[in-house]
Amino acid sequence: MEIVRIKAPCLEMADLGHLLIGMAKPWPVSGGLGYTIDDPVIIGHPDRKPDANNPFNFFALEYEFARARSILEMAFDQLVDDNLTRDDFVLDHHGQGLVAERGRHFDILEFGVSARVGDRLIQYESTIHFDITAHWQLNRR
Repeated sequence: MEIVRIKAPCLEMADLGHLLIGMAKPWPVSGGLGYTIDDPVIIGHPDRKPDANNPFNFFALEYEFARARSILEMAFDQLVDDNLTRDDFVLDHHGQGLVAERGRHFDILEFGVSARVGDRLIQYESTIHFDITAHWQLNRR
């Protein structure tokens, strides 16, 4: 199998709607695509207090967002076709960091993306910046 390492593809902000449609269930996310700390994916609703009686698993949300964004990046760059299955696609968690900056709290995920396409294995490194301020404030109380 040929291994092809590429530069991480980037989506445009207009692609956010396609990404959210590709996620398995509706999640409380807004903001950007998470490529930089200035364009984070905001977890929670910034205009609404988080509901302590109805928590959600934001780790699962982050993983699902990363998976949906990565598949969409590859599809939009025409690196994969519609025949890609869950078995053909892997996210490999490389690291995570919590950062407090500008009065906000961020969870920054680093991971490798691999997709088996025919006899090729396409790979790239990616980072997503999540603004977890709403979640952090709720759990701080």
